Amino acid sequence: MEAIRDKNRANLFYTMFVFDRGYASEDMITYIQKNLQSSYLFRLREKFSIRIDALPKPDSDQKIVDHSMQLYDGIKVRVLRFYLPGGALETLITNDFDHEADLFRKLYFLRWPCEEEYKLIKIKVGLNCFRGWAENSVLQEFWIAMLLTNLVNVIRSETDGIIKCKTGEYDSNRSLKHHYKTNKNETAGALNRYLPDLIDAETSSERMHIIKHIFRFIIQNKVINKKGIGESNPRNIPRNVKNHMNVKTTH
Repeated sequence: MEAIRDKNRANLFYTMFVFDRGYASEDMITYIQKNLQSSYLFRLREKFSIRIDALPKPDSDQKIVDHSMQLYDGIKVRVLRFYLPGGALETLITNDFDHEADLFRKLYFLRWPCEEEYKLIKIKVGLNCFRGWAENSVLQEFWIAMLLTNLVNVIRSETDGIIKCKTGEYDSNRSLKHHYKTNKNETAGALNRYLPDLIDAETSSERMHIIKHIFRFIIQNKVINKKGIGESNPRNIPRNVKNHMNVKTTH
């Protein structure tokens, strides 16, 4: 969900709900538009609508095709179609007819950091499975997960800069094949392993030794930054894994 400044209403903001594939439906679209009277932006799955699939496709990678159509009774939508860098055709629908088409493409891609944070909290930190049943136990696990998530982000803000310095990314005279970033999975795992030792440390020198050890481990286990603008670098060969998302927990 993003708040966008309306260029036609100087000091006002309005809310737009942004959804990934699989959420668009007649009931959802009707509810947001008629009951909430709000704007929405849906990414559509293939074969969501035969009429939308039949609309013309863009004739180049840089072009965005903008259509308007009556999708349901009393529901008029704007259909935006464009190609991603990997060649996949993307289709978005919205009930906002005021802004330029390219804005919605940029807006949809802004949702990615939000999904990454939810993934960090639920999967990497492990909040998707509580170990206790009592209210106090659940609250303790929740706030510990929030603490770990914030620590991961604080450490990542530091280690990303160190990694860029070490790899020469800040040097404009160097041409790098790969760019690197902090591995959030390893960062969350390191904090899970060493945070109790850090809390129990009796002297500042012991704490500093543990902190330096955590930073060295994180920097050594950096990963290639594959995230482009709106799309990961496409894989030539699909991964041979049992689960589609191949999600790994840290503990």
